[in-house]
Amino acid sequence: MRAQRAEKERDLLNGMADTDAYYPLQNGIRDIIAYYYAGSLTDVMLGLMEKTGSDAQANVASTAEVRKALQYPR
Repeated sequence: MRAQRAEKERDLLNGMADTDAYYPLQNGIRDIIAYYYAGSLTDVMLGLMEKTGSDAQANVASTAEVRKALQYPR
């Protein structure tokens, strides 16, 4: 939760350092809303689901490599 908020805060601060031509008001409002939602329970749950899904895919790929190595020993 804190890491996601820190990431959104960094984006907001980097944008505020730019000129209005590169970081208009709409982008600032968008980043503020993203910062707000980064601390919500819903966003945290979605982040956990994404991480769990990517971890599962990595584990499946790793298992497939091990299975392949066991079937065709060198």
